[in-house]
Amino acid sequence: MTAARYDPLRTLAHPLRARLYRTLRLEGAATATMLARRLDTNTGATSYHLRQLAGAGLVVDAEDAAGSGRRRYWQAVPSGAPVRHAEVRGDAEAEASLVWLERDVVAHVSEQAERWLSEATSAPPEWRDASSTSAELVLVTASALEAMRAEMHAVVRRYRRQGQGSPQARRVAVYTVSIPLDLPAAAAPTVD
Repeated sequence: MTAARYDPLRTLAHPLRARLYRTLRLEGAATATMLARRLDTNTGATSYHLRQLAGAGLVVDAEDAAGSGRRRYWQAVPSGAPVRHAEVRGDAEAEASLVWLERDVVAHVSEQAERWLSEATSAPPEWRDASSTSAELVLVTASALEAMRAEMHAVVRRYRRQGQGSPQARRVAVYTVSIPLDLPAAAAPTVD
């Protein structure tokens, strides 16, 4: 793996950049001013960090966005394959960035789940019935877990645009977290 592969990883491992990228992914194209208002920050900082994200190939100009003139709309580039721990092993900065991003994702998942649970009772019944939270336990080897993860991602990719054009379709976040529960203490990595 080349250092350039880690540039997006290192760039995203920053609180405001991670929030900017996530907001653009979830809500679509926006200007720095719109994002600053949404994230309760200033436009200068937002513009600077958007340029950093653009430099890492994570956001681009949204040519089809509403508006014209001097307003610059940004959009997130769809995320590619996630960086795996094996790819960054031995690069302390990349490893720390990956752990930071994983913690940020877990915090985001928790926020979104709490928001849904607070609002679920007022959601249409068909959406309450279709949504779920679950905690399944499986007994697998590391290679079987890799295979299961790949299958789950393939299913999500297959449904990614399934509802396009349907007025009944809604954006749905599908979060997966697969973590070992009982690693021997000697094998468990320590994180500062």
